[in-house]
Amino acid sequence: MGAVDPQVIEIVQSSPAWWQSWLPLLGSLALGGAAVIAVLVNNRTNRDAIAAADERAQRTLSVAAQHQTASAQQQADSTRLQLDAAHSQVESAHAVALVQASEHWRRDAVAGAVADSLGMSSRICQALRRDEDLTDELIGDLIHNLEAGSDRANVLRLVGSDTHYKQWRRLADTLSDVLLSALTLQRKKLQDAPPEEIRAARDHKTQMLGEVRVAERDLIIATREELGIDPN
Repeated sequence: MGAVDPQVIEIVQSSPAWWQSWLPLLGSLALGGAAVIAVLVNNRTNRDAIAAADERAQRTLSVAAQHQTASAQQQADSTRLQLDAAHSQVESAHAVALVQASEHWRRDAVAGAVADSLGMSSRICQALRRDEDLTDELIGDLIHNLEAGSDRANVLRLVGSDTHYKQWRRLADTLSDVLLSALTLQRKKLQDAPPEEIRAARDHKTQMLGEVRVAERDLIIATREELGIDPN
């Protein structure tokens, strides 16, 4: 075996190991990997933070929206209650006004019908108190006055009580009776009836005129009660 060149031996012995030349690259790769991992971790943290912030923002917006909706609903309910109360007050006022107007009309109708009836009664009685012969014209007028009372009867039956109407009916019937008694007296006079019959017929007419006055007084009392009038 031949001798080795000392220079070659020196070169071989002085050359570094093969992996040592890769150390800088490996270090760079390690640092780069660490940097990438750090960036990824940081990005993940940022994304989590952003997601958490978005969630908090959404929760805040949701709470605010719910509060706003509840406030709007509460305001709408309050407004509706106020409108309902105002509407109820208006309806109540209208109802009261309607009742008052209806009662005012009823009272006027009752008072007017009774006043007309008393006037009719006064005219008939005034004509029959005179002990004179009744003309056909006067008899026709008296009968017409009695027949006109049917309109008053309808009014009182419509707007008055049954008790009040019965008092008016009593006056109307009594007026019919007194007119009939006056016609009976006149017939007896025309027939030259005995004096006692004529006197009895005249007394009956006088009695019926008294019944008319009683019926008038009772109707006045009943009307005051019907309308709540205190004569004192």
